[in-house]
Amino acid sequence: MDHDASKPRFYQSLMTGLFLGMVVTLLCLIFNYFFRGSTGFALSGIINIASLTFFTILLFLMLGVVYYQLLKALPKGELVFIVLMVLLTVVSVWRAEYAHRTSSAVENAAFRELLIGDIIIMGACAAFLLPYLYHHKKFQDTVI
Repeated sequence: MDHDASKPRFYQSLMTGLFLGMVVTLLCLIFNYFFRGSTGFALSGIINIASLTFFTILLFLMLGVVYYQLLKALPKGELVFIVLMVLLTVVSVWRAEYAHRTSSAVENAAFRELLIGDIIIMGACAAFLLPYLYHHKKFQDTVI
């Protein structure tokens, strides 16, 4: 079955983004669980199950749309998307180094590490897994 002929590209990119959003949410939650367990970091007002789930799934849905638009608009849209995601990840990690959550230096350092870990997981999956899964025929045929 030819997945390009049976499903519109917009649908493929949107559903790939949605699926990847769910997978990345689970990866971030697993990372958070082990990070909090090993460091004892307890602050959960910003990075918690609800915010991670909502933000990550919504983000990857939007990234699916952005990916589709870049593929449609530019001959090298996929490469542009990958470069943009890598740059956005690097800039986000750089800015996260300056995050200030509380007056405790130890808790601030732990919060930064947690935030940077989540950013790296999201950025790497967006930059590399979204294009890979979009073009992976078996994934498109069985999951989407």
